[in-house]
Amino acid sequence: MNLSRLFVFFSVINLPLIGCASRIDSKNDTQNVQAAKQSYKSIAEQRFQSGVVYHYNSSKSYVICSTKSELTRQLIFFVYDLSREKIVHEGGDRIRQVKWISNEEIEVHDIPSQIRYEDELRPKDSGKNLFGYTLNLKTGKKTRLSRKSGVK
Repeated sequence: MNLSRLFVFFSVINLPLIGCASRIDSKNDTQNVQAAKQSYKSIAEQRFQSGVVYHYNSSKSYVICSTKSELTRQLIFFVYDLSREKIVHEGGDRIRQVKWISNEEIEVHDIPSQIRYEDELRPKDSGKNLFGYTLNLKTGKKTRLSRKSGVK
């Protein structure tokens, strides 16, 4: 008889705790779903805060979100895959320009940090040194710029 009362007593005490735990889990699940559905615009606004520019590729499957730093005049950017809802590439330091060269490729132009003798011998096009790379977003292949892939 004492065991049955003890069992009922512990059951009654633990029942509200179990209910609270399930509410906490569902609240966390809701927050995770909302975070997963966060759009590229809100991500860009959180990261860059102001002056965000959006450049879509021709099929609107990717978007380049960018802004220019007021202090350094350098471009800060990331590329967002709209179908997979995730960032697929982020630009590094000393970026001057980023643009679409095809539906799945971007061209990124760097600002050179120090010009060495070898850099002076690099091919030039329209008076601009070719510092930077092209990136295929599907394959992830990155290629340094050269005269063939140069500034267009």
